[in-house]
Amino acid sequence: MASFTKADPGQGLNQPIPTQEAIQLELARLEKSIQQATNTTQLLKLLNQIDSKNHQIDNVLHQFISRQSVEHRSAVRSLEISRVELSNTLNHSRSLKKITEDASQLSSKITEKVRLLDAERSQIQTTKDYVENVKVLKTEVHKAHDAIEHQDWLSASRSISIIKRLPEGLISDEFVQFIVPTSDLDEMPETLLKSWIEELNTIFIKEFNLAAESKDTQRLTYFFQLFPLIGKSEDGLNCYSKFICGIISKQSRSILMNVQDIMEVK
Repeated sequence: MASFTKADPGQGLNQPIPTQEAIQLELARLEKSIQQATNTTQLLKLLNQIDSKNHQIDNVLHQFISRQSVEHRSAVRSLEISRVELSNTLNHSRSLKKITEDASQLSSKITEKVRLLDAERSQIQTTKDYVENVKVLKTEVHKAHDAIEHQDWLSASRSISIIKRLPEGLISDEFVQFIVPTSDLDEMPETLLKSWIEELNTIFIKEFNLAAESKDTQRLTYFFQLFPLIGKSEDGLNCYSKFICGIISKQSRSILMNVQDIMEVK
């Protein structure tokens, strides 16, 4: 038969809570005992048992409530600690977000600044290159002019070659046309270059042919190497081809004459 154990204050918070089934069984037992009681002594004994069970249940409930209160307070403390930790985490998260946003803005500003600096540096380099090329053009124009006056064909051709290698459009630039001409050389660089190339090409062809006639191989080589420098490689090749063809033709005529002489002797 199910029954309640007598309350023991020394058991503390470990006293078990009776189940509904155990309570119903205990009530049924007490009811049966009351029905079977035949005298006052038995009734008083049952009354004492009921008081004892009452006290026991009160203790158990009190222990349960105390235990639940402790657990509740512990849970509340844990929740409070979690709330504080979560609040701190959120604050850190906001701080990190702000730092990230600030870093992103700073990065964008730095990127834009670097882009502007690169653009400025590129413009400065372009301007520097332009000024250097103008200086080279002016120097080489005067060197070519002096070389042509002194019939220094190699130096003149080298200066013209340097001028031709300068960036396209530089020689016809408005600033160049303003800065390069001088009182001694007042023609525009573009006009001078075309004039010099034609003049030198005519001279080189003439001198090459004279060297070919006199079989002066040193002068032939000298003038042949000048044609590419002034951009007239094709004319140089034509002159050289005619020179070789002339040699072959001469040798062929010589061979034919020798053959004819031999035939006449026979």
